[in-house]
Amino acid sequence: MTTGLVIKDAVTPDLKRKAASIRNSAPILRAGAQEIVNITVEAFTNPALRIASWPKKRDGRPSVLFKTGALKHSIRVGDVTNSAASVASDRPYAAGHQLGTKKLPRRPFFPFDPEGNLAPFARARVNNVMQAKADKLLGLK
Repeated sequence: MTTGLVIKDAVTPDLKRKAASIRNSAPILRAGAQEIVNITVEAFTNPALRIASWPKKRDGRPSVLFKTGALKHSIRVGDVTNSAASVASDRPYAAGHQLGTKKLPRRPFFPFDPEGNLAPFARARVNNVMQAKADKLLGLK
């Protein structure tokens, strides 16, 4: 089972124009997805990159989401096409941590809100990476 989120809102009008002039825009989308993977992995140790605080442990200490490292190391670029890219985890409990369950409080590590929108700071980072990739493919840099 793969849990995934689709990058759906990081493409600016300028980037759309550039991507339209490139026959294969999958490399641009892959670069954006990889940046989301980078942000997500960093969020496990950097609370500033989380879209919401993680609940404290019963004893009041900060909550961590790192027991064996399996979840953190499972974050990867998922499917990439010429029109979409996804980031994913093959851990069956990933969605429960990201979105919460009846038994588990939400501990979001992906930089997406529950509706799938990128956090503004993540959108800016992803857009910069995708712009740079598009410029490189167009020979602008």
